[in-house]
Amino acid sequence: MLKRLVVYLVIMSIVLGMGIPAYASGEALPFEQGEGYERGAYQTLSPYPTAYNWSRQSKYQGPSVPEIKWSRDTEGSAGVVIDQDGIIYNAGPKGIISAIYPDGTLKWTYPISDSPDTRVMASPVLGSDGTIYIAALSWDPETDPKFCKEGKCYYGALIAVQPDGKEKWRTLFDFEATSSPSMDKDGNLYIGTGNYMTDGKLYKINTRGEIVWSFDPKEHFAPDSYLYNESSFYTTPTLSKDGYLWAQGLLFKENKFITAYSAVFGSAAIGRDGTIYNATYVGSLIAQYNGTFKYELMLDPSYLRLNGSWCYGKGTRISATPAIAADGTIYIGGEDGNFFAVNPEEAELMNDWPQCGQGMKVLDPTSGMKSWSYNTGGWNNSAIIGADGTIYVTSENREDDTKALYAFNKDGSVKWKLDGFFGEVAIGKNRILYVYGENGLTAIGEKQAKTPIVNPVAENSNLMTGTADALATLVVKVGTTKIGQATADQSGKFSATIPVQKAGTKLEITATDREGNVSETITVIVKDMTPPTKPTVDVVTDHEKVLTGKAEPNAIVIAKVVGKEIGRSTVGASGTFSITIPAQPAGKVIEVTAVDKSDNISDVASLTVTKKLKTLIGPTRYSTAVMVSQTGWNTSNTVLLVNGFAIVDGLTATPLATAKDAPILLTEADSIPQVTLDELARLKAKEIILIGGEGVISHQVESVLKEKGYKFTRIGGLSRKDTSLMIAKELDKLIDVSTIHVAYGWGEPDALSIAAQAGLKKQPIILADKNSVPAETLAWLKTETLSNAYFIGGEGVVAPAIVSEIDKITSVNVLANRLNGLDRHETNAKVMSKFYPEAELSSILVAKSETANLVDALAAGPLAAKLGSPVLLISSYVGLLPEQKQVLAGKHSKYVHQIGGGVNPAAVREVVQ
Repeated sequence: MLKRLVVYLVIMSIVLGMGIPAYASGEALPFEQGEGYERGAYQTLSPYPTAYNWSRQSKYQGPSVPEIKWSRDTEGSAGVVIDQDGIIYNAGPKGIISAIYPDGTLKWTYPISDSPDTRVMASPVLGSDGTIYIAALSWDPETDPKFCKEGKCYYGALIAVQPDGKEKWRTLFDFEATSSPSMDKDGNLYIGTGNYMTDGKLYKINTRGEIVWSFDPKEHFAPDSYLYNESSFYTTPTLSKDGYLWAQGLLFKENKFITAYSAVFGSAAIGRDGTIYNATYVGSLIAQYNGTFKYELMLDPSYLRLNGSWCYGKGTRISATPAIAADGTIYIGGEDGNFFAVNPEEAELMNDWPQCGQGMKVLDPTSGMKSWSYNTGGWNNSAIIGADGTIYVTSENREDDTKALYAFNKDGSVKWKLDGFFGEVAIGKNRILYVYGENGLTAIGEKQAKTPIVNPVAENSNLMTGTADALATLVVKVGTTKIGQATADQSGKFSATIPVQKAGTKLEITATDREGNVSETITVIVKDMTPPTKPTVDVVTDHEKVLTGKAEPNAIVIAKVVGKEIGRSTVGASGTFSITIPAQPAGKVIEVTAVDKSDNISDVASLTVTKKLKTLIGPTRYSTAVMVSQTGWNTSNTVLLVNGFAIVDGLTATPLATAKDAPILLTEADSIPQVTLDELARLKAKEIILIGGEGVISHQVESVLKEKGYKFTRIGGLSRKDTSLMIAKELDKLIDVSTIHVAYGWGEPDALSIAAQAGLKKQPIILADKNSVPAETLAWLKTETLSNAYFIGGEGVVAPAIVSEIDKITSVNVLANRLNGLDRHETNAKVMSKFYPEAELSSILVAKSETANLVDALAAGPLAAKLGSPVLLISSYVGLLPEQKQVLAGKHSKYVHQIGGGVNPAAVREVVQ
């Protein structure tokens, strides 16, 4: 039996208003159902939630000149709702719910069942929490597990689906559910079941899917009553503000039956004053208020018939739901093609035919009533009213299968018409109508002029150019202020003069064609056309995997080698950047550019990868000293000259050289090597300080210097210890001596280990005997108000008595300030650990540790002090000792400077790595 009714149900689901809702999106508009309706718990940001429990007066207006934006075959035609985010939900006869993005692309689909016998004939309804409620039926529930429960199968269901397309719950009914539910203020749902030719029930369902109550006409009416025989609820119930429920001609207060009206058809509408209007299958509207009959309005007087002592209507069947405008005008159409606009309160009661009683009214435009009618030639569906008063309705001619969508002005004139569309119309934001057509669900929007194409606008330009429709008028605005206008030529090109704008300014451009159609608004951001400044890039060595530097904050910096990108990064707010790159071989050129947010590209900053290992190895000790000088100094007013074989003199001179920012060069006792003379010239030296007595640097050297025009002085005593005291006194003239570094007078390696640190602090190295400090030296030290002292070497070379004696003249306790190891290498490691705790060093200077070979490192002291770097003494035979490896663990240096040749190669590689 049920299968034979399929065609009939499909038709009725469209024309009876069983759920073609329009649910607008996005804008913060309070939902208004109409003053006569109970406010349901729908999404409050939507203009309307469902096809029935509202007056069908939309918050949005449709297009004045229509244009199809997109069509999508959703395999459904029951209706659409639109949530507050603009997502469109629709369902159809095949039992599939679709969620569609505003641009027509699919978000998700949810099949009510896997059975081909499942059908959805009503539009979805959306709750305030986004839940989608959908009514469904099964032709053959015995073969559909989702319509069976606990051994019993059902024909109908109400299903709750989450916004992500997952089912929450479903409630099953004995009879098919073919209409949309209505919702009260608490979110309870009211839904009818059955169809035109079967029994049915009315239900109240809570938000958990539980049946609160049901009403079965078979249990309340006598078998001989027409209410007993017409006992199905196949249209959506209507809820009034007074708490009344109107369902299929029956009026309820909650689940208590109040009264009934025969011949009603379709779903009801409620006027502002609470009057309930329902169409009939005899061509009239019945008006009642909370159970009290008000009148019956015959929409076409020709349908009125007399039969002896009574009159009756015999007109067209009206299955649509009335749409009520803000001024009280009702729009409704019948199945004979006539579409009416009428304000029933203006109609006069009929007095010509007393047989009709006092409750009959007739639509009579000749009496001055504000009404009109239009024959569409087909079966009219329920109308919807746009915010501007335009009425939209579709009509279907069942004989020739023609369909059309009409837009009527309020005076009844046709605004526009589109063929091929059917079902009810929904209105969304942006003047979009949603309606079914030959290609499926279709979005119809405002016809627009061709969207202009606008070329980029620079911050220093007063011209905007592009293309649009031929002879279109272009308007340029900043906010609401018009700043320019232009007319496109016959080829569509235009050029508009505008004031110069700042980068980042939003320009809004629209084009109006010759027919008055306005294009979509195009937003153009005024571009920053000023490229970033060229990045500053720090030197990178062949062992580094991080490239650092400075550039415009928030820009993207890109590093390339031979045009191939090797890394990129974002510049921080402080203007610094760090790019991770693969290590590059020395000699490779890395090119770095900065790209700002406007894609402006800076000039290229190029740098050549350098070797981490800097070898300062000359053919002689004199040339090695020159190479050290060339590494640290471009020019120098002062140079310290030391005998190439008086190593300890050079070491104690390091703090003085550092204080004067001077290099140490080497000389022979009686002559100055040419390589040294050439370096003095390169440095543009003016003052030469000779370190040591005439026994180590003779008068012949003075003569050469005098002949070359250099001024010179000598610091030298009878012994190396005397010389160290004299150097300390000279240093004290420049920088107050507060800390001393005490070493054995014949312990060159110990003195070399501390020379760089002493030079860095610009504090002297004092040479002593093994068991005492020379008396003259001690006497001078007592006058210096010392604060601290360090002792380099073990007790075998710096006796405890020396420490105790010095402790008496320092302000802090220095008894624990001995730095020593079992040998020179461990002592060297202790010095590094004490004075160079940082993990990042600019360099580490490496040199041979054997006493006879220390001369190569003699000139390294001032360079190490200048770089803030330690000097690492390496055994030519053993390489790095465990104590040295332990100190080096965790440290990283930008460079390694090898001073002199013959340093253990494996040890050098280990330090470099």
